[in-house]
Amino acid sequence: IVEALKVDPRMRVRVSTDIEELRRVHRRDVDVILLNSYCNWQDPKPLSGASQKAFVEYLNDGGGSILVHFANGAFHHSLPGAAGSDW
Repeated sequence: IVEALKVDPRMRVRVSTDIEELRRVHRRDVDVILLNSYCNWQDPKPLSGASQKAFVEYLNDGGGSILVHFANGAFHHSLPGAAGSDW
């Protein structure tokens, strides 16, 4: 996905494997967040309140989000061994 996005010279792509970086995302810096295959059922530590708040604020401020390959499943309580979730 990264290589495909980088073909367009208007795109700057930054990759992170730390979901907690969501707490540092600001609308003025990022147009869209793409979550790809993020799953946490083997390490069901919930997203911190700070990251939840920052992500919701980012979206409410007009930021975009793209979920690829069931990336939203990480926040769903029905996955094997997943902890409860209010998301």
